[in-house]
Amino acid sequence: MRHVGNDIVDLTDPGIMGKSREARFISRILTQMEKERLPASASPDTMLWALWAGKETAYKVVRKSHAAVSSAPRAYEVDFVGNGMMELEKDFIISGVVETPYDPVTIRTFKTRNHIHCIGCDGKSKTLDSVVWEVRRVEEELRVLPCFESFFVREAAKKRLSLHLNRNLDEIEIRRLKGQYGLEPPAVYVKGRSVMVDISLSHDGKFVAYAFATDSSF
Repeated sequence: MRHVGNDIVDLTDPGIMGKSREARFISRILTQMEKERLPASASPDTMLWALWAGKETAYKVVRKSHAAVSSAPRAYEVDFVGNGMMELEKDFIISGVVETPYDPVTIRTFKTRNHIHCIGCDGKSKTLDSVVWEVRRVEEELRVLPCFESFFVREAAKKRLSLHLNRNLDEIEIRRLKGQYGLEPPAVYVKGRSVMVDISLSHDGKFVAYAFATDSSF
């Protein structure tokens, strides 16, 4: 079964803008090739967070088959098609490949005025066409709840899964079990039994996102 990953970045967070000018931060997370391409982008900050989302997505994909893989950002090199397209004020969709400590991961990145969302899988680019995904903005009143991001993204994913699997919502559960290397990636259960659905959850600031695919999707 193919593996899926996703990552979301909240571009409305004032703390993330200007990071492309912080040399220490850049040296810690970007490879030499990525550092050379950053200044050439129409918006270096946008490029930076698109690269970050690609790295996080690829790590989530690879960890599902290699539990002990490093999460160090520089172990993942993102190569986008058309780097100069990343303008701050414009929406875009851009594809790419992430070189990892193991096999390459294919990614597709969606940028809006408010967020960057990346989905990826360990297959060819056409495989991403069958991935089900969604980005949701969390209502203000829900942000006061403990662990609201985790709760909200699980509930959103479960609702979509119930339609996709033709199951009642209360039959579906998303679990993260504890393994040798900490919490394992999320897994889908129906009536307490693991099913052939590969899922990825993410959240940042005001946004949550999920991506999933069934065995038949691939």
